[in-house]
Amino acid sequence: MKTARIAWLFFLAMTMWYFSLSPGTIAGMGYMGENLKASHQIVSNLLTWLTLKPAATPIDRPRHGFLELAFEVPFLVLGRPFFGAQLDWADRILAIQPILVTSLLCTLIFVWIRRITGSLLWGYVLAIGAGTSTLLWPYAYIGLETTQSLFLMLSAYLAFESGDRKSWPRTILFALSCAVAVGVKANGFLLVPAVGFLIFCYFRRELSKYAGASKSKAIAVVSIIAALLAVNSYGRSSFFASPAGFVQRFAWELVDSPLTFALNAFSFFGSPNKGLLLYSPIVILCLAALPKAYSVHPRLVIFTLLVLAGLVAGFSPIVIWADETWGPRYLHSAIGPLIICFALTRKSTQFRLRRELPLLALVGLGTIISLLGSLFYYGSLHIAAIQTSQNTIEALQYDIRWNHLRFNLKLLQVWLHTRTTPAGISEVWPPPQHWWFKRPPDALPPKSVNLDKFAVPQPTLIRTWTMLNKSPHKSMFWVYLASFAFGASLLIWLGRVVMKLQAAESPP
Repeated sequence: MKTARIAWLFFLAMTMWYFSLSPGTIAGMGYMGENLKASHQIVSNLLTWLTLKPAATPIDRPRHGFLELAFEVPFLVLGRPFFGAQLDWADRILAIQPILVTSLLCTLIFVWIRRITGSLLWGYVLAIGAGTSTLLWPYAYIGLETTQSLFLMLSAYLAFESGDRKSWPRTILFALSCAVAVGVKANGFLLVPAVGFLIFCYFRRELSKYAGASKSKAIAVVSIIAALLAVNSYGRSSFFASPAGFVQRFAWELVDSPLTFALNAFSFFGSPNKGLLLYSPIVILCLAALPKAYSVHPRLVIFTLLVLAGLVAGFSPIVIWADETWGPRYLHSAIGPLIICFALTRKSTQFRLRRELPLLALVGLGTIISLLGSLFYYGSLHIAAIQTSQNTIEALQYDIRWNHLRFNLKLLQVWLHTRTTPAGISEVWPPPQHWWFKRPPDALPPKSVNLDKFAVPQPTLIRTWTMLNKSPHKSMFWVYLASFAFGASLLIWLGRVVMKLQAAESPP
C-alpha cells in the first residue's frame, strides 16, 4: 500500500508539473489538429443522437484511424458540459490528454523499476530522469507518439511481470493493450515483431502447465488484436486506407541505395540534428548497459532490441526517417524499454550518489535539452526554414544551421534580451554559410528571418506572466503557477520520502 500510494502521488506530481508548463493548445502539433477536429465532430454527433435527432456533422477521417480518438473523445465529452461546444475550449481540454498519458508512462516506469530493483529511490530517480531528460517531456505537449508508447510499455509490463497463471480479465487487458500498441498509429506494424514476442513471453510458462486454457486465451488475444486492427484500418484516411495506399504514399520517399539505408539507421542515434543520443543523453548509458542487462533478463532485452530494430529498420528505407518535429520522434516508444533495461543493471543495488554521478550528469544535461524543447513551439524552426526557402528534409536532419537546440537556445537568448531591453534586438537566422574559397558570382543571395516574432515562450504560464495587467489572463496565470508550485513541491517531498525509506531499509 505504501508503494501504491507513493506511485499515485508521483503520477499527480508529474501531471501538475507537465501541466504547469503546458502551452494549453495542441491543434498546431503535427496531425493533432486532425484528431481534434474529428473528435469534436464525433462529440457533436453523439450529443445530437442523444436528443434523437439525425447527425448533422460529417466526420473527417483522421490519418491514423479512429482507435486513437477513443482516447481523446472522452476528454471532450467531459469538458462539453462545462465549456460548451467552442473548438478553442476543446483544443485546451485535449491538450491535457498527452500530459496525462506521459505521466502514466512515467509512473509505470517508476512502479516497474521498483519491482526490479526493490528500491523506491531507484524507481524515483530513473522515472524522473525519463520524464524530464528525454523526448518524453517535449512530447507531453506535442502528443503524436504518447499513446502508442504508453500501451507498448503496459503490454511489456503485463507480459513480464505476470505470474504463471493469468486470469481472463488480465489476459483481455493484455490483448487490448497489445492491439492499441500496434494499431493506434499506421507505423504500428513496425512493432508487430516486438508485440508478437511479448505474446510468446506472456504464455510461455502457462502453456506447459495449463495447455488447454492457455490455448483458448492465446486465440482470444490474437483475435482481439486482429479485430481491432481490421476495424481501425477501415477508418483511416484515404492514403492510409489500405496496405496498397500506405505503400503508394511512401514509394516516392524510398532511399536510393543500401548505403543510404545504413546511414539513416546510424543517424537515428548520431545525427547532429535528430540523433537520439543528443536529445535523450541518458540513452547512452542504457545502450551501454544492454550486455549486462541481458545476463539478468534476456527476454526483456530482446524485446527492447526488437522495438529499436523495428522502428529503425522500418523508417531507415525512407528519406523522411525524421521530420520537422523535436528530435527523432519515431524512437519515442523505445525510451521506456531502454530505461527499464538500465534498471536491470541496478537490481539489488542501492543508489549511491557518488557512484551514479555519470547518470546524474546525463540526466541534468538531458533536462536542459528537453527544457529548450518545451519552452518554444517546435514548428517555429519549420516556419523559419520555409520563409528562407531552405525547408529541405536534409537540412532539417543534418545542417547544423537548422539544429533545433541552437535555434531554441537563440530564441531563449532573444527573449531574455527583450525582457531586459525594451527596444529588443534584431537577430537573424540562419547563420551565414561559409563558402569554401570564393562565393560563386551567380549564387543566389541568402534569405534570412528575424527571430523576434519566434522568440515567444510556449508555456502559458510564461506568456501570461507578461500580461497580468489584462484581466482575462490573470486567472490562467494563477492556475498554472499553483500547478507549478504544487507539482514541484510534491516531487521534492516525494524525493525526501523515498530517500528516508531507503535509509531506513539500508543495513547499518
